[in-house]
Amino acid sequence: MSIFDAGLSALNAAQNALNIIGNNLANANTPGYHDEVLDLTEAPPNQVQNFFVGNGVQISDVTRQIDTLLEAAITNQTYSLADTSAQLNTLQQVQTSLSPSSGSLHDDIEQFFNDIASLPPSPTT
Repeated sequence: MSIFDAGLSALNAAQNALNIIGNNLANANTPGYHDEVLDLTEAPPNQVQNFFVGNGVQISDVTRQIDTLLEAAITNQTYSLADTSAQLNTLQQVQTSLSPSSGSLHDDIEQFFNDIASLPPSPTT
């Protein structure tokens, strides 16, 4: 491997880094997107006689930056929101059923008690 190959590996690594930076910038406002990080390491050197000649740089890994505590908090809050929304929806349905209006449960119960009140005090058989 020549010195030009080492320079070429550096240019390729820099190009990949620029691509990842571009992805991070393009998706900065995308919900749920996690930034990517490029991990660069030294390429294994070649031994020439008693010397080691470097081979440049290589990409060892591309990882996403994820804050697990933040992700857990978001998951918990999303669950809590869904649970509260379901409870609110149920309570609104009950409130609608019990609110005074024609044909509602409130009217039926009121009519029932009015009918009971209108019964004679001593029924005849």
